[in-house]
Amino acid sequence: MTRDRNRAAALLSLLFMTVISPLTAVAHDRNGFPKKVDARLYEVTENMTLDDLEHPTLRSATAALQGTANFGTPLCPADVVRLLLSLGLLTKVDRPCTITAIGSDVVDTETGAGTLTGIPPAGGFSVVINLDNTTDAPEFVVMTGQFEGTMQVLADTSVNPPRQLPLIALTGGTLTPLDVLGVPIEQVAVLGLDPASFAPVNLTGVFRLPFSLDRSGKRRRAHLGRDAYYLGDRGQLIKVKPEERSLGFPAVRIEIDF
Repeated sequence: MTRDRNRAAALLSLLFMTVISPLTAVAHDRNGFPKKVDARLYEVTENMTLDDLEHPTLRSATAALQGTANFGTPLCPADVVRLLLSLGLLTKVDRPCTITAIGSDVVDTETGAGTLTGIPPAGGFSVVINLDNTTDAPEFVVMTGQFEGTMQVLADTSVNPPRQLPLIALTGGTLTPLDVLGVPIEQVAVLGLDPASFAPVNLTGVFRLPFSLDRSGKRRRAHLGRDAYYLGDRGQLIKVKPEERSLGFPAVRIEIDF
């Protein structure tokens, strides 16, 4: 099985070298995470539809996401963390913030190009902390905002027709904070915060879709009870860890940089 995985890794690496993308220069740590990644989110649920079952041209989906953002990033502002600390809502600083989000995308099934949006009231992001139950996932909302961007499914262009890769690039993105503790950003001075610190920021990222391999190294559908992998930026296989599953299913991993 190890030989099959090595063969598959070499094949995927060769395929990925033919793709022109902004991901090729990103360095990774031993766990497969980009060293400079600012946030990591996972797709917890997804509802998808097609415009035409026989000849689909558009794939539309809405997904619920959860993950973490590094301290000091736009999704985990240091000033907000310190405010929560002063209010007794947090006990430690310098820890990643927990992020939840709801986003919708529309992708052209022929070109792989699409858009991603998360705009209230149907979508957007929230920074959440534990409050009334410190055992389950954080749920108390301390900051909200919206996001949008352009998506492109990456493909191996050395074959005809191009072969889709389990990677989606997110470019031209914008993240816009909307409020802190329910106070609109333009009024957060009442909380001792500077509204200018919450200006919209640009973002980029990558969606890593999980997949499995059979003994010949061919991709198979990832599901319960089967090892699953993400494709790294250098074409390497990154094994999906237990905490990267949602109710047992391998989850799409989204890596975001500002």
